[in-house]
Amino acid sequence: MEAVAQGGAELTVITVPNILGTPGVELAGLLPVELQNYIVFTAAVGSKAQDAEAAIALIKFLAGAGATAVLESKGMERVSR
Repeated sequence: MEAVAQGGAELTVITVPNILGTPGVELAGLLPVELQNYIVFTAAVGSKAQDAEAAIALIKFLAGAGATAVLESKGMERVSR
């Protein structure tokens, strides 16, 4: 990303959050769906978690509408399963 921002490269193919988080570059567009390679984030609570309730609350927060809006503003997509 730095090479694009500094003019050393004309373009790059990288994750959208990296593009949006780099000053001096502009998102030109997304790859076609058939070329997309999604990174899936998952969450779980360990059986020996010291504060399982807090962990569950965090997971619920991250899966909720409030966090979704923030994640989408950073270039991530939410997919429900």
